[in-house]
Amino acid sequence: MLGGAVLLGVVLATLAIVQWAGDTDQAPFEPGSAADVIGAVGRAGLQVCSVRDEPDPLARQATSSSTVRISTDCAAPTPQASPAAAPRRTSDDATAVIDRYATAADRDAVARELTARIRPRGSGVVYTWRDMTVLVRGDADDTVRERLESVLRGSGAV
Repeated sequence: MLGGAVLLGVVLATLAIVQWAGDTDQAPFEPGSAADVIGAVGRAGLQVCSVRDEPDPLARQATSSSTVRISTDCAAPTPQASPAAAPRRTSDDATAVIDRYATAADRDAVARELTARIRPRGSGVVYTWRDMTVLVRGDADDTVRERLESVLRGSGAV
């Protein structure tokens, strides 16, 4: 009987933590563009190695999507990269996927879904900023991710 009460308490506490973790605030919804994120990359002292507009966004609610490869030095190849490999990947790069939405409800729903998908921690991070979600993939270099996060948060990203 006591074991059942303890188990019930643990389950309720876990549910409360999950509910609390899922109730994150989102950034104010206002017009933005991938160029805003690219500008933030420059303010963070980082370089944009490539930008690719995606013709078919993965998030079905997205109105547009871009993939941006970011680095501290786009010209520095990884030791294991072959000279013929394209695009060249550096030892300190990150990939950010920027999706834009027509409504705050669409943006916020996708942000919640992406946040649930990228668990456990270290698998990536999702920001809401203006009318966008910015997904920085989990294989991002810590230096790049931390610099980008600082500038995005300073610009109002959540």
